[in-house]
Amino acid sequence: MIYKKMLVCITALTVNFSSLCSYTPNTFIAFISGFNSPSYIAITPDNNYAYVTDDGSDSVLVIDTNPSSPTFNTLISAPNLLGVFNGPSGIAITPNGQYAYVANSASNNVLAIDTNPLSTTFNSVIATLTGPFDSPNSIAMTPNGNYAYVTNAGNNSITVINLANNTILTTPNLNGILNSPFAIAITPNGNYAYITNLSGSVTVVDIRINAPVSAPGLASVNSQPEGLAITANGLVAYVSDGSGTDVTVLDINPASLTFNTVISTPNLANTFDFPNGVATTSDGNYAYVSNFIGATGNISSVSVIDTNPASPTYNSTLNTPGLVVASPPPFTRFISLAATPNARFVYVVDGFNNTVDVIYTGIITPPLNFTSCTTQNTFLLQRDLINYLTWSAPTIGNPPVTYNIYRDPALQTLVATIPATSTLEYYDHNRSPYARDTYYIVSVDGSGNMSSPVSTAPTSLCI
Repeated sequence: MIYKKMLVCITALTVNFSSLCSYTPNTFIAFISGFNSPSYIAITPDNNYAYVTDDGSDSVLVIDTNPSSPTFNTLISAPNLLGVFNGPSGIAITPNGQYAYVANSASNNVLAIDTNPLSTTFNSVIATLTGPFDSPNSIAMTPNGNYAYVTNAGNNSITVINLANNTILTTPNLNGILNSPFAIAITPNGNYAYITNLSGSVTVVDIRINAPVSAPGLASVNSQPEGLAITANGLVAYVSDGSGTDVTVLDINPASLTFNTVISTPNLANTFDFPNGVATTSDGNYAYVSNFIGATGNISSVSVIDTNPASPTYNSTLNTPGLVVASPPPFTRFISLAATPNARFVYVVDGFNNTVDVIYTGIITPPLNFTSCTTQNTFLLQRDLINYLTWSAPTIGNPPVTYNIYRDPALQTLVATIPATSTLEYYDHNRSPYARDTYYIVSVDGSGNMSSPVSTAPTSLCI
């Protein structure tokens, strides 16, 4: 069953909702039921499916997360994944979207799921990996898709899987280096893995040589480091304190003088309630944090951190009242969360109500590849100088409905509004040969929200 709210539109799920609906940014738009003690969630790179480990039923359940689908935000049939696991915990999907790997903690193994919709074994377990696993609980993939790193809570170690042939690598330097590991994340450049230890520290592994890195600045991060997420630029990591009220920010930039130390972020102090899950958006501007307890003591909430270094509210929590109350009272208990790769939605696991709650982020990003050149039409008695502008649709965030082009950075002098369904180009006629034109373009969504602008100035002739 699915419950929806905060829609101010007539919904037609057979068509991409962005052309018909206006959702309120940072609100819950759906509550998906049908789970029995869900725990962790991973979303495919194409944004079409979410895989949820369900400890209560020893299953992995699949959500349709494609807004263009008639079954958007509902569970889809995956009978070959029901009751075939044993204490499923952490889950991660390969960068190519072909497989999901599940930490089968109670059986001390890892199971691989075929997640390719075109495969004859789609949504079936196609491999069982055994080896030096001991209560495996979290998994992370290297960006190149070559390896999976699995933390073992039972013996405080890391097991490395070669994804090319599903074999286990011999990594003696990774044995016994952890202390009650909880979450793992790998930097976008693929050089380092960061692991939270419930004992209070964060361990750093150089995965180029599969050896721990000395990081005394992370020996005492907070009282109980749980959730961990790295920003898209790979410079900062956010760590939640599962037994406190803080989210700690780590400098993970190897070029920084404060590499692998805690950054001072006073605006994040005491603003959370037993936070556990953390997910950063692919545009690099936000981190979503699930608060297990919540401000009322009964109702969990989700906090949003501004993670854009250029923002005046950088490393502060934003005012998002639509995320304070989630599933219907009297109780909620958020466990984990994941953002879709296109940053349009965040899916939050509620372990008390056995639901997955869906947040619409409202993120809108500027167009890509905004370029310009000059050309002309020559007539008998006059010459028409033309600036030709072209751009590409953004690949992250809410799809634009229109694009607005302006002549000034304050976005006051509108040149044109171009529908997103038309050819993404504009001819600005009758320009002065002495003018130095600069154009600013923004994406505009169905609610009228605008992205930040990008600019171009024509300096060359069109070829």
